[in-house]
Amino acid sequence: MTTNRILAGLLAGQLALAAITWWPNGEPEARLVPALTAPVAEWTVVEIVGQTTGGEEPKPVRLVRDGSGWGLSSSGGYPADATRVKDMLDHLVMLQLGTPISTQATSHRDLSVADDTFTRKVTVGAGGQTTTFYLGAGTGSAVNLRMSGTDAVHVGRGFTAWSVGDTDARYYDSSYVKVDPKKLRTLTISTPTGSWTLDH
Repeated sequence: MTTNRILAGLLAGQLALAAITWWPNGEPEARLVPALTAPVAEWTVVEIVGQTTGGEEPKPVRLVRDGSGWGLSSSGGYPADATRVKDMLDHLVMLQLGTPISTQATSHRDLSVADDTFTRKVTVGAGGQTTTFYLGAGTGSAVNLRMSGTDAVHVGRGFTAWSVGDTDARYYDSSYVKVDPKKLRTLTISTPTGSWTLDH
């Protein structure tokens, strides 16, 4: 009987400790606000630097709005694919600031959002102002986010840091010619020594 009472007392103590540990602290969750306040229609430049682990930064991808479209100034102004750019912009627009998962600078490297150790470094230009932030690979379909000049690290949902392409090739269509094979009837090949025509 005594043993049972002791065990029951221990169980009650554990339950009380658990209740204290997980009891709400009364502090409300921070209201979510967009990380980037300028409307996407006003964005004129997006620069993306790929993963670094403390060494020399890779060559940045630099997208510049040209009229109604975007060009890759990092590739001599080559036109960027509208769909691919939109996908990337849609991801960045989703980023919000709420209750941080860390406020300590010592955690930046572990979360891949340090100034010199990150998965992605992104700079957005709009209205003559620039905003820089760091994206780190999170868990599952999530991304760690830290705005430059701050210590707080937040979590973004719905995409990963790898979804933000860090090479020019991620933003243009490399197909030299697009032809529907089913509609192709004639193909002419010309060389300095002559030409050949192939008919379907």
